[in-house]
Amino acid sequence: MVLLTGATGYIGRALLPALLKCGLKVRTMGRNLSDDVYLDLLSSMEFSKDFPGKGFSGVSQVVHCAGLTHREASPGLFDQINTQATLNLARHASKAGVRRFIFLSSLNIIPSGADDPTMDAMLYPLPIDPYELSKWQTERQLSEFCKRVEMSLIILRPAAVYDIELKANLAKLKKLLRYWPCCLPRKGKRCLVARPDLVALICSLAETAFPHQKKIVVATDGETYDSYRIGELLTNCRLRLSVPDEFYRFAARLLDYTLFCRLGDSWQTLIKDHWCAASPEVEDWSPKWNLETRLKKKI
Repeated sequence: MVLLTGATGYIGRALLPALLKCGLKVRTMGRNLSDDVYLDLLSSMEFSKDFPGKGFSGVSQVVHCAGLTHREASPGLFDQINTQATLNLARHASKAGVRRFIFLSSLNIIPSGADDPTMDAMLYPLPIDPYELSKWQTERQLSEFCKRVEMSLIILRPAAVYDIELKANLAKLKKLLRYWPCCLPRKGKRCLVARPDLVALICSLAETAFPHQKKIVVATDGETYDSYRIGELLTNCRLRLSVPDEFYRFAARLLDYTLFCRLGDSWQTLIKDHWCAASPEVEDWSPKWNLETRLKKKI
């Protein structure tokens, strides 16, 4: 049986029916679920005390999708939710005899110039962003714990996730572009991955045997995007004005001021380069979508 956390989230609600379709038995843990074996991980700061013991009965592996993402939060809250709650979950899983833990991390912990995106987190510089730091810390501590208790660990590092239903930064960007007559700058290289492809990869991993002590998997759609290309695809329009970078920078500062964000955050989001290269091949999986073909599916 699979214990799926974050079952009501953006990835989890697409993953649940896919796991069931694969013939796997699934117990869910997420928000707004009434059964007493479910837990709202994001609202429970006393995870290790509150989780019912029977929640792990019959569970052979955990797929941990729950976490705090894409929102303003303190570094302490990111650590509490993304790192400490994950470690508490792993401790309970180990005590219950769970054999494998699949952890949904983030490709953002990889420096833009890294040669290999599948190395141990400890071999990369410490991230500055609180969200990225929480994922980095979780990978490091979870790896040490699983090695100590001899529990198989799969760390999945997906790029930013998109689908027909846009969420998080892509949804915000599309909304802003409705009122923005200019194309975005040709800056900010990054990778993305479609939600259906990510779901298919997780299902493939969940169906495999448990021989690996530790495995790190990277998930992208194989394409490189910049802010200009993403803006074109989100608006389906190529007839926008091009303006100097100074204008973008000024507009981004106005947006930060309007949204009560730290000045410079929006500009950095647009121009920051993320890791982009040919992803290592994953056995029995290859992406079927890119952002253009997935958004056209909506039409």
